Amino acid sequence: MDDFTAGKESPLIEQFKIDILAACGQTEKAARLLMKTLSHDPANITVRLQHTIFLERLGRADEAVTELEKLSREFPDKAVIKNNLGYLMIEQGIDPQRAGRLLQEACRADPQAGATLDSLGWFYYKEGQFDRAREYICQAAALMMKTDFEVWDHLGDVHYRLGRSDQAGQYWRGALKDLRRRLVGEKHLAEDKSRIEKKLEQLAAGETVAVAPLFDHTNQ
Repeated sequence: MDDFTAGKESPLIEQFKIDILAACGQTEKAARLLMKTLSHDPANITVRLQHTIFLERLGRADEAVTELEKLSREFPDKAVIKNNLGYLMIEQGIDPQRAGRLLQEACRADPQAGATLDSLGWFYYKEGQFDRAREYICQAAALMMKTDFEVWDHLGDVHYRLGRSDQAGQYWRGALKDLRRRLVGEKHLAEDKSRIEKKLEQLAAGETVAVAPLFDHTNQ
C-alpha cells in the first residue's frame, strides 16, 4: 500500500498496465510507458525485447533492428535475441544470409525452441527451399503446446508452394481459428486475421493465393 500512497507503482503493476494497453491495441501508449520502465531498469533484456516488438508494430522496424543489433552485441550468447533479430531481418529483407546464420546459431544454442525452429524454417521458405522449410516448421508446431497462428500460417504457405492446396487450407483455417480466439485480447492481430481470411477466399475461389514472397536476390 505504501507504493500507492507515495505515487509509485511496483514493476509488476507497471507491466500489467503495459500489457493491458498493448492488448487494447494502444501500442503507442504501451511503448511510452514501457520506456519509463526501461529508464529505471535499462539492463532488463525482457523489457528491451518487448520494446523492439512495439517498435515493429508501430512501423518503426528500422529502430527495432538497431536496438536488437545493440542487444546482440551486449549479449552475444542469447539465442532469443539472435532469433528475434534474424526473423525481423527476414521480414524486412535485410541481409538474408546473415539472418539465416543468426537463426542457425540460435537453433544450435536452443534446439528445442519452437519459435526459433519456425524462424529458421521461414528462412528456408524465403529461400525457396520448401521441403526443408516444412521440416523445421513442422518440428516447431510439434513442440508447441497449442496452435500458434503464425506457425500454422507459415505451414499453409509452405504447403501451397508445394502444390498441396488442401493441406494449406487446413493450416490457414487453423491459423484463423487461433487468431479469432486471440483477437479478444490482442487487437493488433486484426490485420493478420484479414490477411489469412483473404488467402482462404482466394483458395475457395480457385484464384492464385497471395502467399508470402521469396527473397529477391537480384540486387545482391
